[in-house]
Amino acid sequence: MNIFDVSCPKCGGSITIDKDKVNFGDRLKCNFCGSNFIYDDGVERVEIHGGKEMGYEFERGRQEAMEDIAREKDEAERQREKNIEDLDRVMAQAAQEQGDANRLGRNGKNEISKEDIKFKWIGKIILWILFFPLMLIYTVVKSKWLTFEAKLFIVIIFIGAIIYILTGGKLWS
Repeated sequence: MNIFDVSCPKCGGSITIDKDKVNFGDRLKCNFCGSNFIYDDGVERVEIHGGKEMGYEFERGRQEAMEDIAREKDEAERQREKNIEDLDRVMAQAAQEQGDANRLGRNGKNEISKEDIKFKWIGKIILWILFFPLMLIYTVVKSKWLTFEAKLFIVIIFIGAIIYILTGGKLWS
């Protein structure tokens, strides 16, 4: 049993009806003013002609939208790759203009000769042998994956170890 009140459209009087017994479009009579009116349950009903075609159109539109999204995604990826290429080109030009010896070879091209590579490696090996603790500190400071606080902590520990070793461990005893 689904009982609720309906208002009379003419006098506003309250009429109690059982929704299970009354359907949309049934005629009701007001107990107060005696006027007849048609029951409207407030649900808007729409008759659809060609629903199957509308379903096909909807699905076609959905598929076209998905294809558009895929195209836009591909275009964005191509644009990103182009931007990276442009950035690389601009950076190479800037390095060439500044005469960046680390990036450019002796001949001014974007190549590093075998002599340059050999010189770099020999220099690094000598620095590692002679200045091992300093090279460790340099490596930590230049690290991109450590936070500033972590770098500071490690550098302080290295400096303390160097002082401890140089003083023979007698500084704090």
